[in-house]
Amino acid sequence: MISSLNSLITNTGQPSLLDVESRSAFAPGSDTWGNHDGESIIIGGYSSTAGQRVTETSALSISAVYRAVNLISGCLAMMPLEVLRETPENGQQAEPNHYLSPLLGESFNPSWTSFRAKRFIVEQILLRGNALAKYSVSTNGRVTSIQPYHWDRVTTMPQTDGSLRYLILEPDGVTREYTSNSVIHFRNLESNDLGIGLSTIAAFRNTLGLAQASEEASAQLFGNGLIQPGFFKAVGMNDKTRGKVEEALSRKARGAHNAFRTPLLEANVEYVRTGLTMQDLQFVETRRMSLQEVCILFGIHPAAMGLVTQTQGNAEQNAIEFLVYGLQPLMSNIEAEIHNTLLSSSERKVYKIGFDPDVLLRTDSKTRFEQYATGVTSGVLKPSEARRKENLPHDPAGDELVANASLVKLKDAGIQWRGPGKTAGKSTNTEAPANE
Repeated sequence: MISSLNSLITNTGQPSLLDVESRSAFAPGSDTWGNHDGESIIIGGYSSTAGQRVTETSALSISAVYRAVNLISGCLAMMPLEVLRETPENGQQAEPNHYLSPLLGESFNPSWTSFRAKRFIVEQILLRGNALAKYSVSTNGRVTSIQPYHWDRVTTMPQTDGSLRYLILEPDGVTREYTSNSVIHFRNLESNDLGIGLSTIAAFRNTLGLAQASEEASAQLFGNGLIQPGFFKAVGMNDKTRGKVEEALSRKARGAHNAFRTPLLEANVEYVRTGLTMQDLQFVETRRMSLQEVCILFGIHPAAMGLVTQTQGNAEQNAIEFLVYGLQPLMSNIEAEIHNTLLSSSERKVYKIGFDPDVLLRTDSKTRFEQYATGVTSGVLKPSEARRKENLPHDPAGDELVANASLVKLKDAGIQWRGPGKTAGKSTNTEAPANE
């Protein structure tokens, strides 16, 4: 059946997107939770018990799904992705001179900015359970570019040694094969040992299908002028008269612009309602429950979707929970894949790949400066480090740690209690010096 469909769709010498998907769907070892399945290829999308076909596009048409995907992917794209190096002198610091820093921080390649690429990859992980990016290496072994691909362009082929090979339908229409040493494969939750992530759309087709059905039912309700389905009972009406009455009622009663408008019926015509009332259908409650299930699906607090109200006091706590439970697992997933794939074995001992979440934790200026003051006066932050967080010019005078309200250097703390020639911790003088 697949081959016959292929012959109808394309007769060119180059493989079509359907060719690639069909091979993936029926390749040995692939299953429903892989990147494709036969049902989604042939009829488009995944069937649901609500009677709706769920695809990536239709799922994004649900406001809650769009908001959740846009919020999570946008937040991760906002955070700088850096190459970090830890030294005994400076701790863990960003390494701007590393050859990967411009790729991860500015642009993956001339066509993809870092923000767009990170957001696209997270979108694919959230919806398809998988995301793929091919990287190019120069003659000296350094990565020169990273090219993300839509998961629909990818076919996975499990190998006997447990690895995967990838067939990628390139923009030029040619399908090329790559090994796992040439790509970065990001995965969501895995339900098997084949190295393929679980598709969110496939796994939660019924949840998303119900949300689509309730939204479509509400749209049809308003499109019909808030009139529930029913029929007209007439006495002594011939076919010609029936046609005129139906046309007049359709013109004057259908559509949202005719809502609550009372049509005038012909003599001996009675409207008999057969549908349920708004109270019986509970459209509002059904849609609210669907949106709440979407929040659970993507790990987002309902307050971020506008489903519940929040006070100023718990808004910060909700934001921290979103960072810890909603974003941190994705951050760690992406960091680990890039760290293990793009860095050599020797580099992995020295460098790390990490997101900087400070951009999401920035609060109002009053709260930020109170935090800086606490960190500086307690000897945790250097004044220059606090200035750097605010993008202020570097001041060499702030490169020393200070402590207490007097803001003395740590090495000078308690010097007034020492006698001449005494070192810290050796003085036996316990009396405070006299005021001069």
